[in-house]
Order: sequence, then structure tokens, then C-alpha cells
Amino acid sequence: MRTRAYSGNNIRTKSNGEGITKLVDLSRRRWGCQNLGIFNDRDKRGKPGNLSVHALFRAADMKFATRKQTVEALNWFVKYNHQLKIDLLVDYAYRGKLRTAYGRSWSCDTQKWKNHKKGDIEGGGTTWATWIHIEQGYSVLSEDGALTEQHWRALPKP
Repeated sequence: MRTRAYSGNNIRTKSNGEGITKLVDLSRRRWGCQNLGIFNDRDKRGKPGNLSVHALFRAADMKFATRKQTVEALNWFVKYNHQLKIDLLVDYAYRGKLRTAYGRSWSCDTQKWKNHKKGDIEGGGTTWATWIHIEQGYSVLSEDGALTEQHWRALPKP
């Protein structure tokens, strides 16, 4: 699949997160997930001076009721990342078949999952870190919730 440049952590939406807010709302309606938070004006955890995408209104954390729902949602987001302008996904609970991974992340610039080692991502692979992190790249979709919903509804359901 074709790769796309990662938007980075220096472009704040002008709309205060209409796109990511709509993405979370639609995910809640489809999978019943819980919104754990969108905006938080802070640096990345453990990386002082490196702004979190949460501070730019383009990231959200969501928790699903079951692992099956989490995996279904992640697979769907990866499959339709171009249409929804998904830049990054982090699956904190992932341990892998051999239980050696401490979370995993997927990025639009590689179009691949990367397994993490212990300590790579805060909480990765622990029993309490059962949410996903999703980032929407800076685009017209990140500025427009109605357009995000229009793109979402044009896609096949999982």
C-alpha cells in the first residue's frame, strides 16, 4: 500500500478538533468505545519539549469493551487510513503471539505495525493499558467533522 507523510506534531487544527471528535463519536456509535480524551495541552509522556498531538486537537484515546472490538476497529482504521487520514495508531495492550511485545504502533509513513519493547511506550503491554491512541493527520478532515463523517459513511462497515 502507498505510504503517506506523517503530519507531525506542529500543526494545530483551527477547528479545535472537529475531525478527531467526530471520529471518536462515530467509533463510539459503531463499537461502543469509551472516549478517554482528546485535547490535553502537554508534551509527549517522557519526552519534555516534544509536543503531544493531543495538544493539537488531532489525537484521541479510546477504550473498547473487548479485545475483539479493539482489533476489529484497528484493522478497519488501517484498511481505510487514506480515506480517514489516519496518521498513527498505538495499541497499548498488544503482547503478540509469543507475549514478548509491549504494545505496537502503526504509522502512515510505513503502512506497517511495529512491535515495541518494554519501556518504548508508556504502559505498553501492561494489564492496565487497554486503550488505543489514534491520530488524524492534518487535512481538511481534521478541520471538518461533517466531512469526516461523510468519508466514514462512504466506507464499508467491518
